[in-house]
Amino acid sequence: MFPLFLVLAGFSLAVTSVVHPKTYDLFLYAFDEQLGGQPSFLIGRIFARSAALRQICYIGYEALPFAMAVAFAMERGRPGGHISRLMPAFAVAAAGGFLLYNLYPAAGPVHVFGTQFPYSPPPSGAPPFRMVAVDSAPRNAMPSVHIAMALLILWNSRPWPKLCRGLAGGLLAITILATLGFGEHYLVDLFVAVPFALLAQGLAVPDVPWRNAARAAAVAAGGLAVAAWLIYLRLPSPPLESNGALAWSLLAGSAVAALFLEARLHSAGAQTGLPAPGRVIEREYAARLRAPG
Repeated sequence: MFPLFLVLAGFSLAVTSVVHPKTYDLFLYAFDEQLGGQPSFLIGRIFARSAALRQICYIGYEALPFAMAVAFAMERGRPGGHISRLMPAFAVAAAGGFLLYNLYPAAGPVHVFGTQFPYSPPPSGAPPFRMVAVDSAPRNAMPSVHIAMALLILWNSRPWPKLCRGLAGGLLAITILATLGFGEHYLVDLFVAVPFALLAQGLAVPDVPWRNAARAAAVAAGGLAVAAWLIYLRLPSPPLESNGALAWSLLAGSAVAALFLEARLHSAGAQTGLPAPGRVIEREYAARLRAPG
């Protein structure tokens, strides 16, 4: 399934560059600038000075589909593993990401600024709030599905051994550095990926009923946060343009709230105690075998 996922993802991303010749990259660049600088350019310069760190992050970034497959195998290896949390969440994140790429096309600073990345970021206020023509790069910056997938792996690694959970956390850290340092994303893309991952988890979780308040809150808050950021980041005159502290507060607040609601959703799954559907079938079959006649 994962090789098929890569083929479909490659085709889908190629389509975005044809359908959307212009992107919102300058809007995202301006938002990052009001946060106090350009983290992608900073990490890119660190990569240029450290070939070892760059190579480690490159391997981690490209190995994400393999990590997804390993995570799925870990889940399958546990009792009741025939009922998956991860696979539906991955599918929702992939499909949702493709939808959002078309609603908010952006390619990343390396594709917009070319040789200026990472040493010569345009000065503050230089990029106007307008859409800009970009080459054939995929429009897959907003939100970062790489970050969302790494978060889904980490969130669902709670039953794993500590070493495996540590590796999942390391994968997330490497992915954060890679998405910025290779110039494929802006910092705001990574923050919006947190409520996006919450939305995917809430839509796909199999062991929490829809009527449960934690699941409803996760889906509603995740969807509203992503929608709010995409609307705000399209405004030609953003209200927070001159207030970096408030922008940081809202950005961090949406991510922290998403993390809190995900933890609440996980607790709801642990408290329901609902048996996996496969186990219900097995119990019914065993009961029939024991029944007289």
